[in-house]
Amino acid sequence: MLNFVVALVAESQPLIRHFGLKEDIDARGFRVYRDNDIRLVISGIGKTAASAGTAYLAAVASAGHNDAWLNVGIAGHAALSIGEGVHALRITDAATGRNWCPPQILKLPGRGLSMLTVDQAETDYAGDVAYDMEAAAFYSTALRFSVGEMTQCYKIISDNRADPANKMTRQRIGELVESHLPAIEEAAGALNRLSADLADTLPQLNDFDHFVDRWHFTVSQEHQLRSLMHQWAARARDQPLWNEGLNRCPSAKSVLAELRQLLRKLPVNLDES
Repeated sequence: MLNFVVALVAESQPLIRHFGLKEDIDARGFRVYRDNDIRLVISGIGKTAASAGTAYLAAVASAGHNDAWLNVGIAGHAALSIGEGVHALRITDAATGRNWCPPQILKLPGRGLSMLTVDQAETDYAGDVAYDMEAAAFYSTALRFSVGEMTQCYKIISDNRADPANKMTRQRIGELVESHLPAIEEAAGALNRLSADLADTLPQLNDFDHFVDRWHFTVSQEHQLRSLMHQWAARARDQPLWNEGLNRCPSAKSVLAELRQLLRKLPVNLDES
């Protein structure tokens, strides 16, 4: 299942038409559109709205741990051309300084770039980052329901120093998203393939209970453990995870460090994703 989170009606309309989504008349508080394997929520602008909309969609759709989440929208940048597509390598909440780095095990379309989520539309465009108003809240909320590699952001540059945000119109936003439908479908396809791979390999995750029974994991560490095990299942295929190095670990923290080390030793082949 693929979940789209968008802030604006203008961003949603090309996606609704392209994927043939129908409005969920039972939804309350947020406008939700869906078909058999895609869901979309229009959250509204800003972090509070994005967080609430993401959580609402997860709740009404009974989202699973291997469901895919994709935040699509517009963003600003100091110098990138209007209409260029970017995906998030790093997401920072400007107000709190918190950072997230979506695991890059997929071959996603567009330029990889850091994203800075701000509370007001950016006018100074300082730094080589994409400015948006929802990514940090979307990502941190979606992680409550899925894993990092299944949670990604794809943004389209809509404004820069030469063409500031106050010139944007609903029509122009819709045209930008419309022009990126092939790239968005490419990202959606990559996420769906990974979701299917994870579903096929979920039996390998039975070791999760063994880990949490043996070591004390905090809630945050359990999320990290699940994400690392998903990455192993997707990349290592049939290789067993358990080894003597893990067996000697004295704590949950050392287990997570050992798992990261094991993942670093695996060959990276993005074309398989």
